[in-house]
Parts: sequence; C-alpha cells; structure tokens
Amino acid sequence: MSQGSKQTGTATLAPAGRGKQLLRTWGAVALAAVVLGAIFGGPAITKYLKAPPISDDFGIEDAVAAMRLDADGTSYLVLVDPQGRTRSVQLEERGFERSRIAWSGAGLSTGGPTDEYLLGAKSLTRLPLPGDLDRPTEWARFVTRDGFAVQMSTQDGQRLAFVNAKTKRLTSVKPGYAHPVLANCDGELVAVSEDGRPRTIDAGSRDISGLGTFTGVEVMTCDGDRIVGLGEISDRAQTVRIWDRATGAQRALDVRYPEAVSTSRPDSPFVSDGRLYWAADRRLWSIPIGDTALGVGGSGAGSGAGSAGSAPAIAEAVDSAILTDFIDDFEPVVGTDQGVLDRVGGRVYGVAAQEKYIDDRRGPGFDRLDRLAIFRVDARTGERRIVLDVDTLDFPRRNLHVHAIAVNPEWAAAR
Repeated sequence: MSQGSKQTGTATLAPAGRGKQLLRTWGAVALAAVVLGAIFGGPAITKYLKAPPISDDFGIEDAVAAMRLDADGTSYLVLVDPQGRTRSVQLEERGFERSRIAWSGAGLSTGGPTDEYLLGAKSLTRLPLPGDLDRPTEWARFVTRDGFAVQMSTQDGQRLAFVNAKTKRLTSVKPGYAHPVLANCDGELVAVSEDGRPRTIDAGSRDISGLGTFTGVEVMTCDGDRIVGLGEISDRAQTVRIWDRATGAQRALDVRYPEAVSTSRPDSPFVSDGRLYWAADRRLWSIPIGDTALGVGGSGAGSGAGSAGSAPAIAEAVDSAILTDFIDDFEPVVGTDQGVLDRVGGRVYGVAAQEKYIDDRRGPGFDRLDRLAIFRVDARTGERRIVLDVDTLDFPRRNLHVHAIAVNPEWAAAR
C-alpha cells in the first residue's frame, strides 16, 4: 500500500477518493434530514440529533459540574468540563419529584426509574433497584462514608437505597410508612427519634418506623457534634432545633423573618462560620447559632438558651443573599431547592441562563436557550458571580427546565 492511502475493507482509497466518499456520506445525511423535515417537520430532525441514551462507557472524565434537566420534552444528564463544553446523555427522570445528583471523591451518583448509576472517571456502574421499588419517587440524595444513600417512596411506603461505591452493591432498607428527615453527619446518615435522641441509620437498620422519628422539622443539617433541624415557616416565624449528637441535649430558637415569605418549606441548610444558612423564597437566609456544643456557652443568638423547660431564644433572620435577579447577562434558573442549589463549603452553586421567547406556533412552550452558566453565591458576603460559561451545548435549546446540579467538590474547593 503506497504512502498516503488508506485500506478500507478490500479497497484502497487515495485522498481524492476519500474526499468523494466523505461528500457522499454527508450528502446522504443531508438528504435524510431534508426528507425527514419534509415528511415530519423540524421536530423530527431535532429528535434525530439528540444526545444518545446513557451507556456503560459514559464517565465523568474531566467534568467539573453536572446537571439533570429536561429540554424539548426529553430528560438528560449533562456533564460540563472546565472549558464549558457539555457531554449529554438521555436519562429518564425518577418520579414527579425528579432525580437528584450527588458528587464526592467516590464519583457521581444519580438514578433513573429502575437503576442507580455510579459514574467513575471513564465508565458507569448500573445498580438495579429491587423489584418492589417500581418507578419510585426520589426525595433526597446523600453522600455517605461508603458511597451514597437515596431516600425514595412508592405506593408501598418509604425506601432507603444505600450504594456502596467500593463493592458496587446496593442495599435497600424499608422504613415502612415513616418519612424520616435525614442529615449527613460526617458520612453517617442520621435521624432524630420521637424522644429527641439522634440515631444513625445504615444499610443494616431495621424497623425505623417502629422506633418513630421526630416530626417537628422539615429539613436537617449537621455541624460537627450538632444536628440542626429547621421547622415549617408560618406567619413570618419558624422554629430551629439543635441537638447534641452525643448526649441528645436540645435547645430551640424562634426565628423571626423581617417580611413575609411565599414558601413554607426551608431548603438546602448548612452551617458556616457559626451561622446557619438556608434557602427560602429564592433568597439565602441566616442566623447565628454559635460554634460550641450545647450547654458549654458560646456566642451567637440563643447560645445556651432555649433548653428543655425554658422559653426558646429569639433569632432574627437576616437576608444574606439573593438567588434570583440577573447576574451579568444571565438570569438564575429557579426550580427545585429554591434555586437548584449545590453547596461546597460556604458557597452555593446554581444555574443561570439567557433565554428568548419565540412564538413559532408549535407546541405549548416557546423558550429558546441562547447561553447557559454556572453561578456561585458566597454565603458570608452575598457576592454572586458567574464561574463557568457553558457555551457548547449538545442537547436541544428549547424549553429548558433544570432540576438538579452538582459540582465537583475538588474543583469548587480550589476556586
């Protein structure tokens, strides 16, 4: 075979021959697109060019952010690299509450209607859900010491699925019809019992509903040796409870908002530099809760107060940051979790977009995505900034709805 030629089957093609063959190939693709467009219209071409279904060789590689979203009526898992380029696969959502994402040193965790997925550098592991978990609804996803834990529900009650990232095994735990509020405490999944005692739940836990769980909180987070639970927001007021993990000692704070908020459920709580932060009504609120164990003193509103038998201390909620309104030329996409938030350290992350309303007289929605970005909010200062401009998209630009975001914790910590 002479230099500059290529063997294909039994035929040897010179560069000129390869060029003609390439033209014929693209000509056939163009002709097929024209025929599809003529017969079925533009949407058929768009569907033909959508990202492929998820496959076993799909890995996180050099991705620094991940999103679960719907675009033009199809669900996708989208990975974004440091240059803002995307790699997308089709992945059906789990239940009406939508699938979550969690990212740790063990990889990226997400799920579909019948499987859990654990993504490594260049491949993924499928972990089928048990047969009694038929198309579940997902409520929460946690990073644990061994991997990840997923809280789900079905018509037959609640389920917890523990994914061991080392053994690549999934264990299902049945809490019954109880719906425990859970928190990740240094890699342990923790709930609070009816008597106010913190307890750890793992893959070997049984009869969770029989022991009862505390019902006075909507969402919880951990701060070292403390568990912090936030209650329902009602009439500009809210109760925050703090438990000592070792002793079960408890104190309460009565939180007062400076104005009415439109939501009753707080979301995405975390503690940073002695302050408790949470999202509500598209804003990030905070109160000081001190930085010491219960009963030892410390600083901050209500520290050492509000223990059993005494009136709760009052804490005034501070509007620490806004999660909406334009950042540069982008508008934050506010969906689930009061802003589609992920958190690393004292910063939260969300998704912002440039969209244009186009009435093309086809279908109920007309939003066209022009640009997409990942933004960051500093909880301490309230500063918001774009940290990643996503300018190469490989999924449809129509009718975008972002449901979850996760950022690579190592990438975020280095910035």
